Order: sequence, then C-alpha cells, then structure tokens
Amino acid sequence: MKISTALVIMLLLSGCELNDPRPKVYPAQVSLINNNVCMSVPAEKGEFIVSLNIESQEKEKSLRKHFTDGSHPVYILPEQCIPLYGYQFEADRPYGLSIQLEKRTD
Repeated sequence: MKISTALVIMLLLSGCELNDPRPKVYPAQVSLINNNVCMSVPAEKGEFIVSLNIESQEKEKSLRKHFTDGSHPVYILPEQCIPLYGYQFEADRPYGLSIQLEKRTD
C-alpha cells in the first residue's frame, strides 16, 4: 500500500502530462513587413486555423473568426504570417491575439 501511494505521489509531482487535452500556449512573433503587421506562431507542419481573435480596447474594433466546418482549412507554416482578414491596426494601441490551431489526425 505504501509503495502504490508513493508511486502515485511521484507521478503527480513529476509533472507528467499524460495526454493533457488543454491546448498549448505559445508566444506570437510580431513584425512589420512592407508596412503591414505580420504575426507568426511556432506552428507544426499540418496545423490549420480553427479560430482567430484579435482583441482591441474598443470592442467594436475586435475581430473573431471561427472555422468550424473544416472544409477549407487555412494551413499555417512556421514563421509564416497569419492571415488577418483585412484587420486594420492603429498605431500606439494595445492588442491581444489568440489563435487556435489543430492538426488533422485522419
């Protein structure tokens, strides 16, 4: 009994993920290319956009796009600019970006 309890405690303390279903969080890289904002993420080959959110302090200027049907996936490559669908950024304003990527398993 003591051995099994010790084993369970060691597994819990080891930080073993055990197929953690939560999405991983990565920082985006932001740069200007030809006077356009370019945001890229460390995507893996075969990952595509599921949702894109650009948050502004002015809620009416925020963008939310969700791609739920998967019929026309937008694949992302490492260091590739994420499509921003015509979103217009304004200088000297803070923004938040979240993008959810998935990888097909079939």
